[in-house]
Amino acid sequence: ERSRERSHGRYHDAREGVNRSMPATLCPGRSLEWEDRRRTRLDRGPRPIYAAPMTVKDKSCIFCAIVSGEAPRSVVHEDDTTLAFMDILPVTPGHLLVVPKDHAALLAEVPEATGARMMEVAMRCAAALRSSPLLTEGINLFLADGEVAGQEIPHAHIHVLPRFADDGFGLSIRYEPPPARERLDEYAELIRSELGRPGGG
Repeated sequence: ERSRERSHGRYHDAREGVNRSMPATLCPGRSLEWEDRRRTRLDRGPRPIYAAPMTVKDKSCIFCAIVSGEAPRSVVHEDDTTLAFMDILPVTPGHLLVVPKDHAALLAEVPEATGARMMEVAMRCAAALRSSPLLTEGINLFLADGEVAGQEIPHAHIHVLPRFADDGFGLSIRYEPPPARERLDEYAELIRSELGRPGGG
């Protein structure tokens, strides 16, 4: 039977780029079989290191700071791709925001799977608001995409707004005269033709 002193493991010296012998006596109490398995593994060289995916951040973005925990936050929900937290300037009590963790200034920059997850989280938060003690007679889900649309923070987000009578919130809308059906069909075709294009949906 081989002696323990002759059973060597090996380790990879990254600075020298070579495999070196390791005396078995450095691992007292281990069996020869264990050392043989260890030597086989170490002779293959160093194992690859897999880094966890990093969240894409914009250092100037307050929502990115909230996602990373660098800014104060009151979290309602968090998962791998989304974060829901309370708005610090609520329209009504319970007003919260759902954002993608990766920075995306506009809706078009949000991956479809993440966008779908944002809506799922917003729906769950809306249901939670309705069953909570907070006054909630209705819900608005609101996403402003672009400055002209009312977006104030350049990081895509969905507002989840609990509503009740005389809460003071409203949208000012000026409706155009109803267009002819032919014009609606024209609009539909213009939009439909973009759905198959890259970036068009």
